[in-house]
Amino acid sequence: MDRIKEDLRTWQGYQCGMPWCINEWTDAAHIDGSGMGGRISTYSIENMVGLCRTCHDTFDGRDLQGRQRMLRDLLAEYVKTERDTKAKRRVSLAGF
Repeated sequence: MDRIKEDLRTWQGYQCGMPWCINEWTDAAHIDGSGMGGRISTYSIENMVGLCRTCHDTFDGRDLQGRQRMLRDLLAEYVKTERDTKAKRRVSLAGF
Protein backbone atom coordinates (compact mmCIF):
# COMPACT_ATOMS: atom_id res chain seq x y z
CA MET A 1 0.00 0.00 0.00
CA ASP A 2 2.83 2.44 0.79
CA ARG A 3 4.26 1.95 -2.72
CA ILE A 4 0.87 2.72 -4.28
CA LYS A 5 0.55 5.89 -2.19
CA GLU A 6 4.03 7.06 -3.25
CA ASP A 7 3.22 6.39 -6.92
CA LEU A 8 0.00 8.40 -6.58
CA ARG A 9 1.79 11.27 -4.84
CA THR A 10 4.40 11.43 -7.58
CA TRP A 11 1.87 11.13 -10.41
CA GLN A 12 -0.42 13.79 -8.93
CA GLY A 13 2.37 16.13 -7.88
CA TYR A 14 1.30 15.97 -4.22
CA GLN A 15 -1.92 17.86 -5.08
CA CYS A 16 -5.47 16.71 -4.43
CA GLY A 17 -6.83 14.86 -7.45
CA MET A 18 -9.95 17.01 -7.78
CA PRO A 19 -9.38 19.77 -10.37
CA TRP A 20 -11.21 22.42 -8.33
CA CYS A 21 -9.17 21.78 -5.18
CA ILE A 22 -5.87 23.51 -4.29
CA ASN A 23 -5.08 21.43 -1.19
CA GLU A 24 -2.21 18.98 -0.83
CA TRP A 25 -3.33 15.39 -0.99
CA THR A 26 -3.37 13.46 2.23
CA ASP A 27 -5.48 10.33 1.59
CA ALA A 28 -5.55 7.53 -0.94
CA ALA A 29 -9.23 6.98 -1.74
CA HIS A 30 -10.65 3.79 -3.16
CA ILE A 31 -12.58 4.37 -6.37
CA ASP A 32 -14.43 1.09 -6.03
CA GLY A 33 -14.51 0.49 -2.27
CA SER A 34 -14.37 -2.98 -0.77
CA GLY A 35 -17.99 -2.67 0.35
CA MET A 36 -19.11 -1.94 -3.22
CA GLY A 37 -18.29 -5.37 -4.64
CA GLY A 38 -15.52 -4.11 -6.89
CA ARG A 39 -13.79 -6.39 -9.36
CA ILE A 40 -10.43 -4.58 -9.22
CA SER A 41 -8.11 -5.29 -6.31
CA THR A 42 -8.98 -2.66 -3.73
CA TYR A 43 -5.28 -1.81 -3.29
CA SER A 44 -4.28 -1.47 -6.94
CA ILE A 45 -3.20 1.88 -8.38
CA GLU A 46 -6.03 1.60 -10.92
CA ASN A 47 -8.49 1.70 -8.01
CA MET A 48 -7.01 4.65 -6.08
CA VAL A 49 -6.96 8.44 -6.31
CA GLY A 50 -5.13 10.85 -4.01
CA LEU A 51 -7.43 13.37 -2.31
CA CYS A 52 -7.33 15.90 0.50
CA ARG A 53 -9.42 15.06 3.56
CA THR A 54 -12.34 17.31 2.50
CA CYS A 55 -12.57 15.88 -1.03
CA HIS A 56 -12.16 12.36 0.34
CA ASP A 57 -15.15 12.89 2.63
CA THR A 58 -17.17 14.21 -0.32
CA PHE A 59 -16.01 11.35 -2.55
CA ASP A 60 -16.87 8.70 0.06
CA GLY A 61 -20.36 10.15 0.40
CA ARG A 62 -21.19 9.22 -3.20
CA ASP A 63 -22.31 5.96 -4.75
CA LEU A 64 -20.19 4.27 -7.41
CA GLN A 65 -21.83 6.20 -10.27
CA GLY A 66 -21.20 9.49 -8.43
CA ARG A 67 -17.56 8.54 -7.93
CA GLN A 68 -17.18 7.63 -11.57
CA ARG A 69 -18.71 10.98 -12.61
CA MET A 70 -16.25 12.84 -10.37
CA LEU A 71 -13.35 10.90 -11.91
CA ARG A 72 -14.56 11.54 -15.46
CA ASP A 73 -14.61 15.26 -14.61
CA LEU A 74 -11.09 14.94 -13.22
CA LEU A 75 -9.85 13.21 -16.37
CA ALA A 76 -11.54 15.76 -18.64
CA GLU A 77 -9.90 18.61 -16.71
CA TYR A 78 -6.49 16.91 -16.94
CA VAL A 79 -6.82 16.39 -20.70
CA LYS A 80 -7.90 20.02 -21.22
CA THR A 81 -4.96 21.29 -19.16
CA GLU A 82 -2.50 19.13 -21.09
CA ARG A 83 -3.97 20.29 -24.42
CA ASP A 84 -3.76 23.96 -23.39
CA THR A 85 -0.18 23.54 -22.18
CA LYS A 86 0.91 21.92 -25.46
CA ALA A 87 -0.82 24.64 -27.49
CA LYS A 88 0.97 27.37 -25.51
CA ARG A 89 4.31 25.62 -26.09
CA ARG A 90 3.68 25.46 -29.84
CA VAL A 91 2.81 29.17 -29.95
CA SER A 92 5.90 30.17 -27.96
CA LEU A 93 8.17 28.00 -30.15
CA ALA A 94 6.67 29.45 -33.33
CA GLY A 95 7.23 33.00 -32.15
CA PHE A 96 10.98 32.88 -31.36
